[in-house]
Amino acid sequence: MALVERSMKRPVTVTMITVAALLFGAVSLSRLPLNLLPDITYPSLTIQTEYADAAPAEIEKLITEPLEEAVSVVPGLKLLRSVSRPGVSEITLEFAWKTNMDFAALDVREKIDLVNLPGDADKPVLLRYDPSLDPILRVGLSGDKDLVTLRYLGERVLKKDLESLEGVASVRIRGGLEEEIHVAVDEKKLAALGIPIRTVSDFLMNQNLNAAGGRLRDRDAEFLVRTTNEFENMDDIRQTVLFEEANRRVKLEDVASISRGYKEREVVSRVRGKDAVELAIYKEGNANTVQVARAVKARIEWLNKGFEDDVRADVLFDQSTFIEKSIQEVRSNAIVGGLLAVFVLFLFLKDRRSTAVISLVIPISILTTFFAMQQFGVSLNIMSFGGLALGVGMLVDNAIVVLEAINRHRTGGKSVWDATLDGASEVSRAVTASTLTTVAVFLPIIFVEGIAGQIFRDQALTVTASLVVSLIAALTLIPVLASVGSRARGPLHIDAGDGDTPESGDGATGPKTPAKPKRRLPGFVRVIAKPFQLLFAGIRFLLVWLGRFLAVLLPGTIFRILAIVFKILGRALDVVIRPVQAVFDRAWGFVARAYPSILESALTRPGRTLTLTLIVAALAIATVPRLGVELVPPFTQGEFAFDLELPPGTPLQKTADRVHELEKGLANDSEIGIYFTSVGESPDLGSARNQRRENIGQINIAV
Repeated sequence: MALVERSMKRPVTVTMITVAALLFGAVSLSRLPLNLLPDITYPSLTIQTEYADAAPAEIEKLITEPLEEAVSVVPGLKLLRSVSRPGVSEITLEFAWKTNMDFAALDVREKIDLVNLPGDADKPVLLRYDPSLDPILRVGLSGDKDLVTLRYLGERVLKKDLESLEGVASVRIRGGLEEEIHVAVDEKKLAALGIPIRTVSDFLMNQNLNAAGGRLRDRDAEFLVRTTNEFENMDDIRQTVLFEEANRRVKLEDVASISRGYKEREVVSRVRGKDAVELAIYKEGNANTVQVARAVKARIEWLNKGFEDDVRADVLFDQSTFIEKSIQEVRSNAIVGGLLAVFVLFLFLKDRRSTAVISLVIPISILTTFFAMQQFGVSLNIMSFGGLALGVGMLVDNAIVVLEAINRHRTGGKSVWDATLDGASEVSRAVTASTLTTVAVFLPIIFVEGIAGQIFRDQALTVTASLVVSLIAALTLIPVLASVGSRARGPLHIDAGDGDTPESGDGATGPKTPAKPKRRLPGFVRVIAKPFQLLFAGIRFLLVWLGRFLAVLLPGTIFRILAIVFKILGRALDVVIRPVQAVFDRAWGFVARAYPSILESALTRPGRTLTLTLIVAALAIATVPRLGVELVPPFTQGEFAFDLELPPGTPLQKTADRVHELEKGLANDSEIGIYFTSVGESPDLGSARNQRRENIGQINIAV
């Protein structure tokens, strides 16, 4: 095969390409994002519209039906369903797979803008399902301070500080009490003055604003006029003039009492049964989950040192912990699998050099696969690591076949060069065909539609890339390593130039150009230049020997020391493996002796052999209905949650009291690490907004 021969004649090129591939793979490994699962996008959109204090019937008639009629003609729409609840309308649109959801969202927004909704209704919000929208961390801020102070610390300190970190997209806060100013109007006084209450409401709405006042131009300058009218304290609000006529001036404090208060609670958050403020941290789309989580946790620890002793921020939920454990487990399994594969190879080959040559294919293929993963946009996740672990055993198959063919030709009496070239070329078609058949099994998975295709795409690409790289390594690097120290057959030809014959020893002929006589410098110049010549000669001597030391002596000494160390370790390993090797040889000898008789019995009685095969196949098929069918096997992160829903119309406080009764039963359980609850809001996985109702609650428990 031409590829094998060219690789053997250019070992330096093959080595440099291998080193470059390893470097590219190492750099790509450091840049690959680390996630739990591949990016999963479901082709659906949700239109959420809020209409405060409206009944479900009015929601359906005034909001849901007009929106449904408008968006039902969007191209690619497969299914439309809606839910009308008190104060909220939700319309879910499901599209066909392979639909460009960016363009679909633009079409839906265009249709929504054409619908006339009630003036008091909020603007419809378009939500898109995406698991990456789930928070990677949940932090609880609790302590002995009042809920207003905790909310202030969360918004003014934690939120601003954490959002400045690289990779953090946003921080959302829920729970606690939000401070606001209450204006209690005395209706009797307003009636006596003849001022309608609507006037007070409109007056306060138009106050506390800064507005632009235009421009003033002078000969040499231009000034911007800005009207400042924001309240700075409670006295500014009290002294605000509400009504002025002739000599009568009515201030706001004359008809109302102003006091500090807080907004009506819509969400109640608790940590370990105590009221708290919860912060949900979201990462940017292309950020590494583990790195962002580490940076956030480090900053939280630093912020805790600046808080008072009675206030503390604790991590309630950490998505990166499960990701790190899962990835570490898959990585360790892949490493153990590779080591076991090398050990089994050594038991069969009984040669350290051959085993080392084949073992090089595993790290080279894996590191080069990381470069391919980055080019294809594949992240480090359970599926891609599973693909690497799956391919570790198959990576050495091609190398084993090539090296076995080379050894067979060498035992036949051929030289090292001839045996390597003939052996690798002989099996090149077979190993290429076997690799392509395996690739043909995995590669079509990337064309599968739906969530299954998105999940298993990374695994298919990873296995395919690693197998292709191992095939290239088996046909190029393995022959180069196997032929180290040998020479190519046939004489080495040197092409001469056009009509010129290079000098080749004493027999060289051809025209000689007479040498030009050297010009000698004057005597005084030679005397002056002599010290400089000696200095430059000394520097040249030092540089030459320094180069020899760094390029020849030092690497040679290091390699010699490493060779001695590996030789000692090899002998020590032989002593350890010798008992295992003896047991393996006996077992393999027994199998080798028993196999001919088993094969002869199967060939002489084909009817019985086929009958047993059919019985085993029938039993296997009979067990298929008993097997469960699911997309992804169930797994646990050591955390779970359960939702509570009371009858519609249940007040928030009653729902909170019911959840608190359940929390009391969790406080005395020693197996529970931490638990936190949310009342009035339930997070929807993969959604940018949470479901908010007064009669719902959620309890999250970490064991």
